[in-house]
Amino acid sequence: MKKNSVIQKLLKETSLETRFYISIEMTFIKMLGELGFIENRPWDEDNVEDTKILSKIIETAKNESKYLITELKKWEKDGRPE
Repeated sequence: MKKNSVIQKLLKETSLETRFYISIEMTFIKMLGELGFIENRPWDEDNVEDTKILSKIIETAKNESKYLITELKKWEKDGRPE
């Protein structure tokens, strides 16, 4: 199976909410690193501070994803105004 076809298959099976969630989570992690709030190193699951930060990022990304899906559904119901 070609690489592109594997990616296409995964995309077809990935919900919009999951796509939002992953995108938001990665954006938060990247932003924290670029702004110097976290060190440029792998996450350490044994480090309590790393675990707290990552848990908060995951929680926030999930909540924001759910919010975006809700807003998207409202927008569609409203006739997709520009």
